[in-house]
Amino acid sequence: SKSARVDVGNRILQCEVPDVLEPGTVSIYVSMDQLTTWIPSGLEFRYTLQPEVLRIEPSIGYISGGTTVRVWVTNEVDSLGLLCFFGDTAVSATVVKAGLIECISPTTATPGKVGLSFSNN
Repeated sequence: SKSARVDVGNRILQCEVPDVLEPGTVSIYVSMDQLTTWIPSGLEFRYTLQPEVLRIEPSIGYISGGTTVRVWVTNEVDSLGLLCFFGDTAVSATVVKAGLIECISPTTATPGKVGLSFSNN
């Protein structure tokens, strides 16, 4: 199941995230007594539509890294915690404008194809 980490004061909680039908923002409540009493955390969780990659440019770079890769996507992407994954290697990513993400390719020991994906979780 999907989960999200929530920082409440000096504690970090792992919460199960239920599915919803529509994008939107919900308030997060916390129970410390086996679901009898719910306390507002003052935090919110935002559901968004899953972005799909439309185009990636360039599709090739050097093993020394440093190539700015532009990724065009459908739907809105939050910039907080946004990462690009080149294979298993994560690098930070930047939202340039709605529908456009940029990330810098990392160094790699050997040339070859790698998958490119992104996450803001």
